[in-house]
Amino acid sequence: MAVEFPKRTSARPGFKESHAMQLVKDSEYLNNVAGTFERSAARAAVGRTADDTFDANAVGCHERDWRPFSGLERDAMTSLIKMVTERVDELLETHSAQSDWAPDAPNQYASDACQGTVVYLDGILRTASVVVPKRNARELAASVFEHVALRLMKPLAPEPSNGGSPEVKKFTAFGVRNLDLDLTALETFADSMTVELAKDDYSVGAANYSANNANNPLRSLGRLRGAMRRPRLFYDLMTTDFDAVDTTNGTQVTHAEASRRCMGDLGWDDVTELERMAKIVDKYRELSATSKVMLQLKGAQSVLGFRPLGKKGAEGIGKALRARVGELKVALSRGVAELKEAERR
Repeated sequence: MAVEFPKRTSARPGFKESHAMQLVKDSEYLNNVAGTFERSAARAAVGRTADDTFDANAVGCHERDWRPFSGLERDAMTSLIKMVTERVDELLETHSAQSDWAPDAPNQYASDACQGTVVYLDGILRTASVVVPKRNARELAASVFEHVALRLMKPLAPEPSNGGSPEVKKFTAFGVRNLDLDLTALETFADSMTVELAKDDYSVGAANYSANNANNPLRSLGRLRGAMRRPRLFYDLMTTDFDAVDTTNGTQVTHAEASRRCMGDLGWDDVTELERMAKIVDKYRELSATSKVMLQLKGAQSVLGFRPLGKKGAEGIGKALRARVGELKVALSRGVAELKEAERR
């Protein structure tokens, strides 16, 4: 049955997210029934009643974590994640990438594409939280948020996977502001889903949990907004105020320091990631003269929430990133030379 059931319920035209969720739920039920049935059959075979002490393993039963329908569960989850991420791609591709990254003026709110994505995911993830087991709902949420984060940065990729031209050839401070608005909306939604997916577990014995307790479900689930780390750190890097003075030491922030701080979690020791980020930063362009006048009249902080990066600032970041690449390559070549010398000895 565990072999035949997946064949008869495989994805076909008309197969939707709700169908995949039902299969995940069915597999959990069938796994539980299979284990219970096996133990009941073993009891009957040896003439034991439900009240008798009984060693099921002694008569050849599987372990209690036996899950003969786990293949069905995995196939259904794979299909569910694929359908949701494909729908997210459709929603995020309904707008022009270039117009969002180098617009004539910044948005006032999150983009329509982002808002549509949040509405769709809110329905899907909240449904999953009550239909499928919590562990599956959490897996779906984590996979989807990671995909959304990659999709947000995809237009800036210096080398598209399809080998064609980059989706975005330039971006400005207005584009960075639009990214912040979308990120904020997604992070707020991620926080609400983190609580939603941990709600049932947290309500059981909540008094035994503390904020730093590893068993706290809110902690073990992991903050879904963490999936937004890459685009958020990119935003932090491109909004660094190099004219501001650090109150702790009375010095200005350097390009190298800002790059190290923002790239620390992304790959400060990763040559490929550093080179990729440097190429993305190269696409940054200063605002037009008209836009600069508008910001002077209205105030950059009130319009953008940050001081727009100038040409020298962007060039400084690019140089800092490439300088780090040079350091790593020198260290690598020295390490290789020392290794060869040691082998000769």
